[in-house]
Amino acid sequence: MSFVFQEVILAWLWSRSGSVWAPSLAHAGNNMVLSLLTGQLLSHSGLGVTATTLIMSVPIIAVGGWILLTGRLPGPPIHQVRAHSHR
Repeated sequence: MSFVFQEVILAWLWSRSGSVWAPSLAHAGNNMVLSLLTGQLLSHSGLGVTATTLIMSVPIIAVGGWILLTGRLPGPPIHQVRAHSHR
């Protein structure tokens, strides 16, 4: 489930910046910080893989949910909507 929310965040970054670089850096940062650092810190705490995964998913779900619930993720450009409606 956190993958879906991560995609929401990356799509929002792409739509806001107009560049592929902002979501690329966010994806790399997510992999480095959440997966490596948090995974290493929490794996030694004895929480287990499931608890560690859930803890790492909370910030992604919170930010992605905020983007969706506040309507900050725009829909497709109007020319794409019109092209699909003529089929």
